[in-house]
Amino acid sequence: VEVVVFGYHRLGGGVAATLRELGISFLIVEHNPDIVQSLKAQGIPAAFGSASDLNYLESLLPLKTCKTVISTIPEVHVNLILLEYVSHVNPSAVVLCVANYLHYADRLYTAGATYVIMPPYLGRRYLMGILKTNKLDPEGYAKERALHQVELGETQSLKNHITLFNL
Repeated sequence: VEVVVFGYHRLGGGVAATLRELGISFLIVEHNPDIVQSLKAQGIPAAFGSASDLNYLESLLPLKTCKTVISTIPEVHVNLILLEYVSHVNPSAVVLCVANYLHYADRLYTAGATYVIMPPYLGRRYLMGILKTNKLDPEGYAKERALHQVELGETQSLKNHITLFNL
């Protein structure tokens, strides 16, 4: 396992698809047992566990040998626990975390995060990019909308699969 991904719900699904497309081995760690069961049924490597549980982290062998850890979990305290643990057992690993606020990103960088994903910041950058590309052209935004709807449909499809799985 080259990459351990914590959390699947929003960002993790896209991360898993990209890693699979790139041929990079990965493991999804998810605290929702229904999602874990659904992922396994789809042939996606997944384990039930929590990023804030030190006993679980100790038992998760790939953390000691993987190249990259990605946390899609926005709770700063969870990412701080994960960062502290990974820096202790695998100091050369790249660690990517999510933060919704600048002061949380600062804390994560201070704790050793390689890169902090900030959805509000990245959303602003994305918006600036499509404004520069499309300017006032409605067709450009229609293309972005179509792509967005496809991606949202993929997310909804996973939710439907999990809901049906629980019946």
